[in-house]
Amino acid sequence: MQAVILVGGKGTRLSFVLEKMNLPKPMVPVLGKPFLEYLLSMLKKKGVRNFIFCTGHQEDKIKEYFGDGKNFGIGIRYSHEEYPLYSAGALKQAEELLEDDFLVINGDNYHDIDFSALFSFHKNSGSSITIATTTPSKITEGMSAHIFSENNVVREYYGKENNSKKNFAITGTFVVNKKVLEELQKGTAISLENDLIPEYIKKMEVFSFNGEGYYLDIGTPERYEKFIEDVRAGIISL
Repeated sequence: MQAVILVGGKGTRLSFVLEKMNLPKPMVPVLGKPFLEYLLSMLKKKGVRNFIFCTGHQEDKIKEYFGDGKNFGIGIRYSHEEYPLYSAGALKQAEELLEDDFLVINGDNYHDIDFSALFSFHKNSGSSITIATTTPSKITEGMSAHIFSENNVVREYYGKENNSKKNFAITGTFVVNKKVLEELQKGTAISLENDLIPEYIKKMEVFSFNGEGYYLDIGTPERYEKFIEDVRAGIISL
């Protein structure tokens, strides 16, 4: 499996922490190690060794720490954006590095699921885009976009709006077939979640895979502190 990690954002909701530390969001420290190292360690344990980092803001801090990944037992290649391209635009920028089907993971999200099962489901279903989900809860409210999925086929995408029909929360983890990038123009800012997914829902080519493992987005100071607490409690480890 190949995993694309989106690490190019500026992390505006965590800005006061990031400005003080002069770090990109995925590099915020968690008991002496960057958050991104915990994410990569979990993925490595799940069998992922091939990584593409889509970088932008403060790329040098990420490259300086992780390099080509050899010191971490993985392989890392980089695709850089000079200005914000959003998620799908960043994937288009990295297109020549991508396999036919690949994981896409937001660099500030941690969802511990069976990635092999997710990937197999994606391939077997013939999905263009597969969304990893979890059951909506107090934790996901305000943190996650939501969908309505029926028999694993995604029917509606709601973003973060409150909708009574929603039955799954999006966890920032996807499997994408490379064909969805073919018609995109390189250098154009376009979102996987807000642009491509609604388009492919209309074609009935977006599927959902529910995984109930640990999930957290560190995008706010409160959730960042929650992740630190969970590492300290032994819920998360390297």
